[in-house]
Amino acid sequence: MWFKGLCNYDGIYTVKASYNFLATNFLPPLGLNAEECSSLYKVWDSYAPLKVIIFNWQLLRHRLPTRSNLMRRCILPSVPGVNCCWCSSFQETEKHLFATCRVAAAVWAEVYNWMGLTTVLLGNLFTSFDTFGFPFKCKKHLKGLNMIWQVVTWRLWMARNVLIFDGKKTTVCDIVEVVKSIHNGDTYF
Repeated sequence: MWFKGLCNYDGIYTVKASYNFLATNFLPPLGLNAEECSSLYKVWDSYAPLKVIIFNWQLLRHRLPTRSNLMRRCILPSVPGVNCCWCSSFQETEKHLFATCRVAAAVWAEVYNWMGLTTVLLGNLFTSFDTFGFPFKCKKHLKGLNMIWQVVTWRLWMARNVLIFDGKKTTVCDIVEVVKSIHNGDTYF
């Protein structure tokens, strides 16, 4: 009987057992390894507003409307000129836009400098998210650091959109100052 899958081991119906049954039997596999699944879980453990958390969920799942994703979905034609709006050197992917582009790398370097940390900037977004705040062990601090990482990616995306849709460039200093002011409670998202 199929409805037995909706019950826990004691034979009692629970929402968790129902969710697990439906997720196992009807949802497509995520195609992620255990560490990536753990990172996606941690995305939700943040002080950031829900819209920023959802944005970062989409970022780590490669679901943002970047130029490469829009081309892959046949929304943009597959033509030259769909490169990064900041450097024009590489295709606009999540990895490039938020990790390897010179503008993103400069923002991350400034944020790490502001926090008094040194690091090697990584091209993998999951690893970057997981290692941001590695020196801190307190859960409260980690939630705050998750928020800072998420705010940096959110502000990079906002700066990208302002350049594409309004034609206005946002400097690295402007992005970092907004991150600092949000952290200090001076500005809201």
